[in-house]
Amino acid sequence: MQVSPAFRYDVTPPAVAAEMAAQDATITKLAGVLQGDIDPPALGATVPAPLQVAWRSSSGRDYFFVLNLSATTVRDQMISLGGADSATSATVYGEHRSVRVSGGTITDSFGSYALHIYEIPAH
Repeated sequence: MQVSPAFRYDVTPPAVAAEMAAQDATITKLAGVLQGDIDPPALGATVPAPLQVAWRSSSGRDYFFVLNLSATTVRDQMISLGGADSATSATVYGEHRSVRVSGGTITDSFGSYALHIYEIPAH
């Protein structure tokens, strides 16, 4: 809330409001996936710090959510996927790109506080 020089109830910066809208759209589209079993044991993933990972499986697709918890960019991070050994590529949800999966491992870079959602056909 802003009182002076003029009253405004919402003083959310435009960039923050735009990001909130984008994240809301992603959460809405993936609601069914996110509401599924948390980190089902048939899958798995490990990541180095400062990354964190969670995974879900839904409608014949496996999803790996990898978040950079750092304010700095991290490059060439190795993400080891369990249960996805036969996959050769993963679609990065909402980014219009794919990444190579080799031996169950993805190597990717992350901007500060970036989230990548990797989507792979379930096997």
